Amino acid sequence: MAGAYVKQGALVSTQYNTVNFVRTMEEVLGLPPMNLNDALAQPMADIFNQKPSNWSFTATVPVGLYSTTLPITAPVGLLVPKPTHTGEYWARATKSMDFTSEDRMDFAEYNHILWKGLMGNRPIPPGRAARTCARTARSFWRITGDPTYIRRFVHQDQLGSKSRVPVAWGSCAHCRIPR
Repeated sequence: MAGAYVKQGALVSTQYNTVNFVRTMEEVLGLPPMNLNDALAQPMADIFNQKPSNWSFTATVPVGLYSTTLPITAPVGLLVPKPTHTGEYWARATKSMDFTSEDRMDFAEYNHILWKGLMGNRPIPPGRAARTCARTARSFWRITGDPTYIRRFVHQDQLGSKSRVPVAWGSCAHCRIPR
């Protein structure tokens, strides 16, 4: 947390969540709670002071932004990583993907594009594709209630090659999902 009302140099170990934040904002703005959930939440009082302190802030630019066309200059001696590909490359690589809704894109294919674009020809680490495949398949089965939904997935073997052969429920070598 940063700001003039934040206790400077304090170590606060209290665990907070979004509801605590909402409750704090309601208190600050003098608003009543929206529901019982935020009415019972503890405000984040041990983080803030009642009066502002003499405080200033200097933003640190993320290193990746120095390689963009933004009008910022990297500090002398800073190692700025070069982007792996241009925007045109990523547009070409993902042109067949449907980003209009989160459920319309092929996640396995997208992950394959990201891996190839960022890691080049390095193989996907063993086991990662199998765990992702099984977890994703189970999630979609729970959501849709339709085990045949799995047939639309692009399954990847542990070296990252893709197989577009339709896979019947429970027959995927990676998933080993019960029928």
